[in-house]
Amino acid sequence: MSAIRINGIRVGHQVYHLRQHPARLGAASDPPLYRTLTGAKMNMPCLGLEGFWSKTRFSCCIEGPLPPELGHPLRPAAMVSVFPHGCEPATLGCVLSLFGEKKIPFFYMASSNAMISFVMADAHLEKALAVLESSFDLPPTHTPYAPGFHEETAAFVQRRYQETRAYYHEQRVKTYGFCLETGLTLTALEASPQVLGPAGRIIAGIDKRFYFSLVLWDGQDYRMFCLTPGPLADAGTFSARDHGRTVDLVTFHGPHFGDRFGIFNQAAACLDLAHIPMILAGCTGASISLVVDRDQGRAAILALERGFETP
Repeated sequence: MSAIRINGIRVGHQVYHLRQHPARLGAASDPPLYRTLTGAKMNMPCLGLEGFWSKTRFSCCIEGPLPPELGHPLRPAAMVSVFPHGCEPATLGCVLSLFGEKKIPFFYMASSNAMISFVMADAHLEKALAVLESSFDLPPTHTPYAPGFHEETAAFVQRRYQETRAYYHEQRVKTYGFCLETGLTLTALEASPQVLGPAGRIIAGIDKRFYFSLVLWDGQDYRMFCLTPGPLADAGTFSARDHGRTVDLVTFHGPHFGDRFGIFNQAAACLDLAHIPMILAGCTGASISLVVDRDQGRAAILALERGFETP
């Protein structure tokens, strides 16, 4: 089988991973971590959320140390993105299989319309890059893109002079418009690290394009989600709760979404006010994806329009 063609690999350094698990039965629930981070004006360039009502799981990375009074443990991390995925499950499944077979753990993964982004411990970055570069068909001139000296200098200037940074917070956030996909099928798989490879191959074998994908590590297993049009074949022993569920997907992006705090929190607040639960959510770069129950997509867009502007 020939190697899958991609254009590049992007690396994000100097990020920190945070995770929030469901509260124990009978324990008081903490406020959503994304709300806490918004209050601290912390940007989240990549995040993933599994809602399913009160059993919320949330992972994100932030670009700087967290104020100690917030009390959340930080893990130094790196972000590795493969692009473009072309909405092909073969690309997504291939990376998952490789990471499983080569024993490369990661905290979570979220997709955008172009990228698949993995957040992992710094210690695993070098091995992950070597595996990806040897397994995919990359342009001959490719090297993993990472911020260089000039970009780091620009980042320093932006921190020193905040008026040059995309740091503003609008009452109604500008977007380039909302996109709605209705009646999608949710593939939900659960696999231990030892069998991540075979589970990834199930995803690689899906014969339909995918619209959004999310993978979260819950401390024991990987919980994998993939949205495609139409029903799918049985997932066997990897099938998880809500496998085969019909859902709607709302996606949008806007100016500097990947550089500003509070964007996702605004979207979550809009859906909360309308009593529309998020089944899944993911952000990477400037793209935001929100998964809601079937026939709730149009209502979700109306709710989002209370906090977001469209052209």
